[in-house]
Amino acid sequence: MSVPFEESRDAVAVLDKIKAVVDKGVEKRYFQRTPHLVLLSRSFYSRELKPLLAEWIAIFLAFQVG
Repeated sequence: MSVPFEESRDAVAVLDKIKAVVDKGVEKRYFQRTPHLVLLSRSFYSRELKPLLAEWIAIFLAFQVG
């Protein structure tokens, strides 16, 4: 983890969900992995990933203010 959130269950849970959504997106070809992660479907991003990224940002900002 690139930030010190190992102790935060909320942070770990959101990151696990983000990973699962990215894996699902790769499987369904909404993302491609090579040569790097590339978004291929804006609707998938808006529907599936954007809400999780908003959660992650809220956790990150709370930690910064904290």
